[in-house]
Amino acid sequence: MPFAVVALSTVLERLINVLITPLLAKGLSKLDFGAITLSYAVSGILVLFVLNGLNSALFKERSLWDDRYDFFSLEKKAISISFLCFLVVCMLGALNLLLDFSNATLGIDSFLFFTVIVSTCSGFLFQLKSSVYASESRYFYLLAVSCLRFVIVAVLFWVFYENFLIFGRQFGEFGFNLIFVCIFAITLQLSGMRNTPQIHTKTVQKDIKDLIFYGWSIQLSQIAFWVISSSDRLIIGALLGKLETAEYSIATYLLIFSFLISSFATVFSSLYFRMFRGKENYDHVVSMIILAGSGCFLAAGILVNIFSNQIILLISTKDYLNVSSYLVLSVYIMYSYFLYICLSRGLHALGKGKLILASTASAALVNIVLNVFFIELYGAIFALYSSIISYLLATILTMYFNFKNEISQKKTIISVAFSLMCATLLLGYV
Repeated sequence: MPFAVVALSTVLERLINVLITPLLAKGLSKLDFGAITLSYAVSGILVLFVLNGLNSALFKERSLWDDRYDFFSLEKKAISISFLCFLVVCMLGALNLLLDFSNATLGIDSFLFFTVIVSTCSGFLFQLKSSVYASESRYFYLLAVSCLRFVIVAVLFWVFYENFLIFGRQFGEFGFNLIFVCIFAITLQLSGMRNTPQIHTKTVQKDIKDLIFYGWSIQLSQIAFWVISSSDRLIIGALLGKLETAEYSIATYLLIFSFLISSFATVFSSLYFRMFRGKENYDHVVSMIILAGSGCFLAAGILVNIFSNQIILLISTKDYLNVSSYLVLSVYIMYSYFLYICLSRGLHALGKGKLILASTASAALVNIVLNVFFIELYGAIFALYSSIISYLLATILTMYFNFKNEISQKKTIISVAFSLMCATLLLGYV
C-alpha cells in the first residue's frame, strides 16, 4: 500500500514531464527544443544546491531516529537554509541575464534560462515536504499535493501553450510553487501555537553534527548523479550542437519514467532502515527484490525494442526516427540505477556518506572522461553507453564498501550476478 500511494503521487508529479516533453518536441524547432533541454539540465544541479542535501538528510534522520524530540524545529531550519540558497540562485540567474553568459557559452537565451532556474528552484519547499510526508508515512498528504501540482501545472501550461509554448512549463511550475508556498505559510501560521519541544543542544549535538555532514556528503553524491544523468547534454551541446542535444533528449525520453525507481527508493529505504536497525534478514529481501525488478526491466526492454519506432512517433516527429534503435538503452540505464539503489541502502543506514560519495564520484568521473573522449568519435548516442557503464561501476564499488563494512549481501551478490548475466545476453540480442 505505501509503495502504491507513493508511486501514484510520483506518477502525478512526473506525468507533467511525460506529457509536456512530446508537446514541446512536436511544437518547437529542434534548436528551441535543444535550448530548453540544456536549460533544464543546468538547472538540475542548481536545485541540488538549493536543497543543500537537506532533502535526503531529513528523510534519513526521520526514518532512523527514535522520537527523541519534535522534528518541527529542525524542519524549519532546513527550510530557512533552502530559502536562502534559492535567493542566491535567483541572484546568479539575474546576473546571467545581465551578462548574457549562457547565450555566449551554451547558446541558450539568457531570459529562457532565467525562467527555467526560477521555476525549478522555487520548488524546494515542495521537495522537502514530500520527503517529510513520506518519512512520516503521511502518504495521502503526499498524494494530495501531487494531485494539486498536476492540475495547476497542466492548466497553466495549457493557458500559455498557444502563444508562449517555450515558457508554458515554467509558468505552470512557478505558479504551483507560489501557491504551495502560500498554503504552507498559512498552515504554519495556524499551527504556530502548538507546543513544540525545545531541542536540547547538549543532548543531540552529535546527532545534529552527523546530520549536517551526512547532508553535505549526500549533496555532493547527488551532484555526481547529476553528472551521470544530465551532464551528457551539456557535453553534447558543447561538442556537437543543439540539434544533436535534441535528438539525444528524445533517445533518453524513457528516463522520465525513472520516477518509478524514485518511488521504490523512497518506500524501500524506510523498509530497509527499519530491518537494518532491527537486525532482520534484509539480505534475503534485497535479493528477492533484485530478481523481481530484473524480470520487470528485461520485459520492458523487449517491449521497447519491438515498438521503438511507434514510441518515437508518439513522443516526437519522424525527424527523430534515426534514434529509435537506441531507445532501449534508456531502459538499461534505469536498470543499472535500480541495482545501485538496492545495493546502497546499507551504506545509507550506517551513515557512510563518504563511501557513498566515493562510489558516485568515481562513476561520475568515468562518465565525464568517456564522454569527452568518445562522443565526438561515436556520436551523441555513446553517452547512453557511458551512463550504463558509470551506474554499474557505482554498483560494484558499493558492493565492495558493503563487504568492508560487514553488511550482509551474499544472496544479493548472487542475484545481481544472475540478473546482469541475463541482461547482458538480452542486450546483445536486441
